[in-house]
Amino acid sequence: MSEAARPSSSYALRPARSPAPAPRPPESVRAEPASARPTGLPPPAKSPSPQQRLVALGVAEPTARALIEQHGQARVVDALDAVDTLGDGEVRRRAGWVVSAIRQGWDLEGLLAERRQLEARYARWERERADRDRAAARWRARESCAAGWRAALSGALDDHQLAVAVDRVTTPVAGLGRRSLPVVRAQLLAWAVTRHLAAPDRRLSEVLADDLVGPRRTVAAPAFEGPLPPVPGTAREPEDDLTERLTRLLARRPDLARPGTPTHERAGDARARALGEGVGHGR
Repeated sequence: MSEAARPSSSYALRPARSPAPAPRPPESVRAEPASARPTGLPPPAKSPSPQQRLVALGVAEPTARALIEQHGQARVVDALDAVDTLGDGEVRRRAGWVVSAIRQGWDLEGLLAERRQLEARYARWERERADRDRAAARWRARESCAAGWRAALSGALDDHQLAVAVDRVTTPVAGLGRRSLPVVRAQLLAWAVTRHLAAPDRRLSEVLADDLVGPRRTVAAPAFEGPLPPVPGTAREPEDDLTERLTRLLARRPDLARPGTPTHERAGDARARALGEGVGHGR
């Protein structure tokens, strides 16, 4: 076979482009769509025999048997592996290409080396995909449990208790001088989980209330790490999502959102709350 007729071995392997993924889960645990599978090799399948592979290409069965008997199984497998590396546009008649490669003893080392690279890349992609799938599953399970805990916390505290908890348990972000909603929510959840684990047989609402009664004192929010425990039952159903309640609370209470709020603004806010409570009791 002439050098001009011999197929080139410079076939680049690039994953197909896929649509932009949804904003969650995070990038570190996002599973790639199926279209991102490296191209260039057929999907993994049960390994057929060399004769079956020849017949699948269109080689007559008697010819397939004769090729194996006359040239050996190793040469036949090399030719079959090499043609798998070539695109459909590069080989018109794949069966004829393989038969010629076997009978004429073509040097296929370049194509075989490329195939080995493709196989290694595919195996690496499969491992990475499996790792991402497992990480995404863990993330979804944790998110589901966290959502349950947010609902449990919201159901365990009424509006007054929630305000006291924000004041006693959460802290402003260093350098900003104000509380951040995500940080407040995380600190409250860590507090609720830790208190529940300390007294798992008591109602969550009762356990949390112990930190919220009596003179004002700071309750350090613990740093909770590890898997979340099962969500406990609550004394009442939450009326609103915890995030929505905290958003409204921080907007309504500047003394909580920004602890440095001037005293006269705090007093005015307290009078407004008292008025609101009086109107509520008058209904």
